[in-house]
Amino acid sequence: MSRKLTVEDVVKTTISIFTEECIEMAKENWNQSQVEMLDRLFSAVIADCPYKCVDCTYLGRPADAPDDVLGCLWNPSEEDGYSIPCEDE
Repeated sequence: MSRKLTVEDVVKTTISIFTEECIEMAKENWNQSQVEMLDRLFSAVIADCPYKCVDCTYLGRPADAPDDVLGCLWNPSEEDGYSIPCEDE
């Protein structure tokens, strides 16, 4: 039984190829920190999250959310003054 190719599959593949080619061209023309910023930007757009959240340890998928939904899993408490750690940045 063959798997049917969907529009979503084509879009994901196309975006993946585009981002990989952009990163390769950036490596040839930019310094390492600029390449890392571009890679982080692509990751933020793909994950549909703020740029500052890309490497956050609290970014994750809530248990009851669909597989493609990410969000902040920080659980504020009175101990930390109900503030989010990234508010200090």
